[in-house]
This record gives sequence, C-alpha cells and structure tokens, in this order.
Amino acid sequence: MKTLSTVLKTAVLLLSLNVSAQEKTSYVSINGTTNVNTFKCVNNSFHQLVPLSLNHSSNNKFAETSINLIVKDFDCKNRIMTNDFRDIIHAEKYPFLNITFLSLDKKDHNTYKAYVQVKMMNKVKKYFVDLTLKDSVLVGNKTLRFSEFDIVPPKKFGGMVSVKDDLNLAVSLKVKP
Repeated sequence: MKTLSTVLKTAVLLLSLNVSAQEKTSYVSINGTTNVNTFKCVNNSFHQLVPLSLNHSSNNKFAETSINLIVKDFDCKNRIMTNDFRDIIHAEKYPFLNITFLSLDKKDHNTYKAYVQVKMMNKVKKYFVDLTLKDSVLVGNKTLRFSEFDIVPPKKFGGMVSVKDDLNLAVSLKVKP
C-alpha cells in the first residue's frame, strides 16, 4: 500500500511539473529607471501562440507577424505608475503599441536575429533584436529611448524625480513548436 501511495505521489508531482512547464505565457515589458528607482510595466494580456515559423534552416525568414498590444493592458504594479505610463504614451489617443517582426534569421542552434518594427504613438522605428529560443519561447530585449518616439521623459515632484531616457523593451513569446 505504501508503494502505491509513493507511486501516485510521484506521478502527481511529475504531472504538475509538466503542466507548469507548459504554462509559459507571452509578454512584453517596458522597463526603465528614474533617479530614485526602477519601473517595469508588463503586458501579458495576449495569450495566443505567436505564429512564427521556426524551422532548422540557416536562413529562417517568415512573413510579417504582428503583435498589437493594448496600451491600457500594461501594468506597472503600482496604480500611480501605471496611470503615469499610460499618460506618457497617450493611451487615450494611441490605444495600441504594435510590434511587427519583419524577418527572423537563425544565427545558431537556438539564437536568432530579428528585424522588428515598433510603432508607438504613430511613430515607427525599426531595430535588430537578438532572440534566444528555449522550450518554444523566444526571449530577447532591446534598448530604446523615449526621445526616439518624441516623448520627453517625465519629471515628478517639481523635478525631484526624473525618468531616464533609456527604456528596455523585453519580449517573451510562446511560439508554435
């Protein structure tokens, strides 16, 4: 009886590990710093698999894949910061932030170089981004600047707290295996 109980407990443990490994979700985060602290605003409201074609050829290109993010879905884990973030990028006037993957080239076994277009507040910029594939999730980040999108980094409390111009755009995308 003890052996059956041990086997069942082990099976339940293995199944729970397998389920948690499959629950990885896609997200985009915008991370920044102030002269006082850091902030991280995350949008993980899109749960669909990103339809990237990842085959094993050396030049893996794919048709444009777009991710339309609703700006109001970004959460900074602080109500005031979240509202400030939405105000800074004019969420009412420009409700979407769009990331379009224009190409994806395989560099080696699990690394890729993507050419992406970021559209924020009707400004379009293109960047190369290095991505790593692990467990059907592409992960990468790119440093952007508020000023590239004609945004003046905000200041609060009479200039005592000022946001730095540099931002880190991080992506984690669950892809179809």
